[in-house]
Order: sequence, then C-alpha cells, then structure tokens
Amino acid sequence: MYDVEVTVKENKRVSEVLWILSFRSPAIAKKALPGQFLQLQVTQATDPFLRRPFSVYKIKRDIIEILYEPVGIGTRILAGTKPGDLLKALGPLGTGFTPQKKKKVLMVGGGVGAAPLVFMAERYPYEKMLLGFRGKHAVLPKSEAKAGERSKWVYATNDGSLGKKGFITQLLEEFLKEPDAKQKYFLYVCGPGPMLYETARLAGEYQVDGEISLEERMGCGMGACLGCVAETKRGYLASCRYGPVFRIQDLMPEGLQCH
Repeated sequence: MYDVEVTVKENKRVSEVLWILSFRSPAIAKKALPGQFLQLQVTQATDPFLRRPFSVYKIKRDIIEILYEPVGIGTRILAGTKPGDLLKALGPLGTGFTPQKKKKVLMVGGGVGAAPLVFMAERYPYEKMLLGFRGKHAVLPKSEAKAGERSKWVYATNDGSLGKKGFITQLLEEFLKEPDAKQKYFLYVCGPGPMLYETARLAGEYQVDGEISLEERMGCGMGACLGCVAETKRGYLASCRYGPVFRIQDLMPEGLQCH
C-alpha cells in the first residue's frame, strides 16, 4: 500500500455522465490487482475532508485510470480537475477478484460498477461482459473494450434506448437458464444494490458460483472507521478490508439491496 502525490494526466468525459481520470504512479500500478481500489484526496483543501474510493479501471504501464460519475461533492470536484493538478492516492486497497481458470466467466456490471470488471477483462479471458445503464446517454462506449472484444460487450438499458430494454439481470438469466450453467459459468459482478441483490438471487437459484465487488462509501479504506460494513454469513465485515470482493455465497442477499 502506498500513499503518494500524483499529477493528473488526463480527465475526459466518455459519455454524458461518465468520466475517466488518469495519473501516473509506478508503485501503485505495479501492485494493483483487478477488484482493488484507491482512496483519492480530490482537493488540496480540507472540504471535503475524507478521501473518495474508486475502483481501478485500467492500468497502462505506469498510468492508472479510474472511471467515475460526478454525483456528489467529491466527484463533482474531481470532474473539475485539469492536467497538471495534484491529487493524493492511497492504495492499492482491499481484495481483488480470484482468477478463474476452469469455467467461462460472465461479467455483470451496472453503471460505474463496470470499472473493476473492465480491469479484470484486460488481464483475463471472459465469455461476455453484460453491462446495464439507465439509458444510451450513460453507456460506457465499446471503444473502451480491448481490440477485438467489442462483440463480447452486451448492453441493457432501462429505457431501451440501446441494447435490450430492461435490467441487465434479465440478460444474465438467459445464460443461467442453460442446462449446464452451474458447471460452465462463473460470475464477476459489480453495480448498484438492486442489481447485486437480483444477481445473488439468480446465482443461488441456478447454483452458479461467483464473486461480487461491493460499492460502498468508505471513509478510511483500511477497516478502522467501520463505515462500510457488509452483512455476510460470518457477520458484519468492513468491505474495504475484507472485500470489496466477496464470494456471492458468503453475502446475505437481503443486505445487498441497500448498497
């Protein structure tokens, strides 16, 4: 784990709501694994005081990218940063995804929950990337996929403006209904609470194994403040320390709805 001052390299909008910010950090880039996250101090001022958590989106040699949507004070400040601005980055933090060698991987992401999945897809083979968004305006463009893999990205939008109309979990169920799904597929999942709940429910119904990365509000990033506890079958655990990646079977589905 490193706590370093970094210089913004680029900060660009890739859809009406999604942004990608990049900076150089050889130390973090060398250590970060898919599913891990960073705590960014988004301003040199004291307000906001707490750092913000961001999943690692991509690493290109020693350049780290994060994917974010400006929705709160911290991310709105981040959207205003320019190349040359200074930030502080703490990481890599948390546990990452477990590489899967025996089964075909289905990745299921909602909104900015696509971030750790794209990083995983950059390093390991997968069958399909199922991505859900509110509408076409919010979609992560397929140009962000690795060369030759755009056909693996499948979209669903709530309003039907791109891809299948409805929730991404409806697409997922089509795969899980296959007779040999239990033996064939492994899930990597990240997104909003209702999507996580439904994915966990489907995984249980069809007895498919997988891992979920929780999107939590993390204050310290190291398990001290207990502001990001997740309900698991082992009790309440700080997701920044024991996660953010958990086995689907270890989580309590009812606790996922509020994430």
